[in-house]
Amino acid sequence: MLNVRSALKNDSICKSLTGLTVKEFKNLLPEFDKVFMDNVNSKPREREYGGGGGSKSAIPTFEDKLFFILFYVKCYPTFAVCGFFYDRHRTKCQVWEKESLPILEKALGKKCALPKREITSCEDFIKSFPKIKEIFIDGTERKVQRPKDQESQKNHYSGKKKTHTKKNLVVVDSKKKYLP
Repeated sequence: MLNVRSALKNDSICKSLTGLTVKEFKNLLPEFDKVFMDNVNSKPREREYGGGGGSKSAIPTFEDKLFFILFYVKCYPTFAVCGFFYDRHRTKCQVWEKESLPILEKALGKKCALPKREITSCEDFIKSFPKIKEIFIDGTERKVQRPKDQESQKNHYSGKKKTHTKKNLVVVDSKKKYLP
């Protein structure tokens, strides 16, 4: 079982496991707590949340829940590995991930910490990256498993590579740092 309390005492361990420092983790926790409770209260229930029915959760506190989902997103272990760390079956970890990830996204969105996903014009790019003076763009194709669907096969087939691929654009600055 992961010892969340000891991880939250050490800045480097916390950053290695969650991607956040202890201070950043503590700052995100109240927002995560609020979004989680809003999500729980939005569903009709016969009993209050945590009212004693059913088995006790392996991640009982909001601190544990936030740590779990940040650990999952940062380290991206298989569900079997998560199950080993949390002493539960892998399917339970899959359920936790499915429930917690949208809550984390909402909490990060309310904290204005999510990156902007679409840049539609040069002006948007300049606003998003004001310090960047020059960029390099290159395209590449990466092999993928042959899709079963006939239409997907046609879309993913590359005559140049003579295999099924996905086309990727890579954007880097002059320091060879990838841009999102």
